[in-house]
Amino acid sequence: MQRSWDIDVVGVLADDDYVREKMGREALFINKQGAIQFYIRIISQTPESFPNEKLVWCYSTYLEEWGIEDRIDLPKNERIQSFKDSLSKYFLIFGLQQKSTIEGNMIYQAIDVKVRGKFDSYNDNMSFQPIPVFQKGTGNPSFEVFLQKLVDRKHIGKVHRFSTEPSDTPTYVLWRHEDGRYTILGEFDRHHHAYGGFQLYYEQLKLEKMPEEWFDQIIEVPRNPDVLFVNLDRDYLIRDLLQAAEPVETLTKEIDQPNQILINTNQEMVEGEEERQFIEHFYQITQEHGLLYDKKDLINFHTAMKSSNLVILSGMSGTGKSKLVEMYGKAWGMDEQQLNVIPVRPSWTDDADLIGYVDSVHMVYRPGDSRIINTLIQAAKEENKDKLYIVCFDEMNLARVEHYFSQFLSVLELEPHRRQLKLYNEELESRLYNASEYRPSVLLGDNILFVGTVNIDESTYHFSDKVLDRANVITLSTQMSFQNLFQAKIGSMKDRKKHFTATNFRHFQKSSDTLCLSTEEIKVLESIHQSLQSANKQYGIGFRVVKQINSYLQNLPKCKELTREDAFDLQLVQRVLTKLRGPEEFLCNIIGYFDKETDEVRDSYLLQLFDQFPQVSSFTESREVVVNKAKELTINGYTS
Repeated sequence: MQRSWDIDVVGVLADDDYVREKMGREALFINKQGAIQFYIRIISQTPESFPNEKLVWCYSTYLEEWGIEDRIDLPKNERIQSFKDSLSKYFLIFGLQQKSTIEGNMIYQAIDVKVRGKFDSYNDNMSFQPIPVFQKGTGNPSFEVFLQKLVDRKHIGKVHRFSTEPSDTPTYVLWRHEDGRYTILGEFDRHHHAYGGFQLYYEQLKLEKMPEEWFDQIIEVPRNPDVLFVNLDRDYLIRDLLQAAEPVETLTKEIDQPNQILINTNQEMVEGEEERQFIEHFYQITQEHGLLYDKKDLINFHTAMKSSNLVILSGMSGTGKSKLVEMYGKAWGMDEQQLNVIPVRPSWTDDADLIGYVDSVHMVYRPGDSRIINTLIQAAKEENKDKLYIVCFDEMNLARVEHYFSQFLSVLELEPHRRQLKLYNEELESRLYNASEYRPSVLLGDNILFVGTVNIDESTYHFSDKVLDRANVITLSTQMSFQNLFQAKIGSMKDRKKHFTATNFRHFQKSSDTLCLSTEEIKVLESIHQSLQSANKQYGIGFRVVKQINSYLQNLPKCKELTREDAFDLQLVQRVLTKLRGPEEFLCNIIGYFDKETDEVRDSYLLQLFDQFPQVSSFTESREVVVNKAKELTINGYTS
């Protein structure tokens, strides 16, 4: 059994007497592998779900990048003392992992370790409280917009490596101003957390400036500006300061309602304009490389990437599926490490072919030659959290996706902070020579995206419902004139804006925990579901698909090229009609039959349904798919 907490806590090297009392051994020792192993005493609040455990163990190798060296050239006692002296000068900031030993005992390990020098006034009796920190550029263009979100009880953004558990609501949060000052905002009594980050609730919202003389007992976290740790004594003073402050409603009571609405409107304009700039940036890059894509396809692809765990690009060979992924990577400024294009091999039969396996003869973990594990490890590092990564499976259906990609399909359904891809059993970690490089599991964070390209021919496999339920399947347009191909010119890339990051991507994403579908759109989906169920209980639209359609529409950028009506039509094609396959006896009444003499489809429940809801969409793309499937049924007796 293994569990990880993707949060930051603070600790210090444990005292020998304390460890002897608790564990019956020294706090720092040389283990059987000849490496220094030591115990850390946790001195900050841990998540509610973490056991009441104050000791975790760690390896010296985790600290090499911070300049804390294990002097293996020294005699044993001097080596231990040298490392202990170095370590005693630092706070250790780390994540938590629970592991089960071969004997069935639970042990706790520090992971993702960072260090920060101790301040002069630190003493061993101090405890610390983690506090979320927000600032300009973290989904909030200004303090005023951030404050307005709190007043309106809207989602205020994500906080990396801070507990989102319901019982771990922060009493207050901090806003870091550009000059280094902090504003305290609170007090909060509960929260909700979704894709849009924290949504905080309170009886009265108050704010106050943090006195600069209190900065001396704050621990700022390397590589993570979203969290800092406040000495518990200072924490009590901050709460007292907030209780004495005036409510925000009192401070802003003279501001009239139109101005408050203007703040929200301006915020939406800022957010919408930034995404429009990215889409134009993306489109320009395709033009500059002499590629012809319908702008509607680019927006559809971008929206699917924001709202789906897996996007599949389909179409005849030569339509530029792989190139589209490459151009999307260029639009985000990705290098070779961030964009990993993996040619799928027909011989792949399970996930070991993709991610690798444990070589039990040589006791090493051997990653697959696809480099996917290296990409995932890079993406999971704290210093890379503001970089986007794409893993693209080229010719994805040359092997059975539900076999070699099976673990990914399950893990990607979880919340980003829980998406741990298992490489091998944790019991083997202490026995593998390269375990420090390849841990038993790797986190699939929200900065890594998965996409596949497929051709449908006799050399490939069709997708199972397990895959289709989790993917947006996009067929690229082939309607452009060939003449345009020769008129397209490769443009200049100079003078083009702009560097976009994972922060921008998260900013573009909208929460999917609220209903975006209209009543009429839901009626269309329910009608299709009921008709499919009446034909065969194995057919239908699952709750997962409805939620993902809702998420797609919620993430649709405001643009003239892809309207809400057209987007709903595309989602029917990409999420529902892709699964509509089977024999004529089941589907004829739903799809209809094709009359060769009149070149029309007759008795189609779906086409009649589309006619009943012209206010929802014209259903242009869906109608075309239904017509093609009706032809297949009539000619072949089966549609796929």
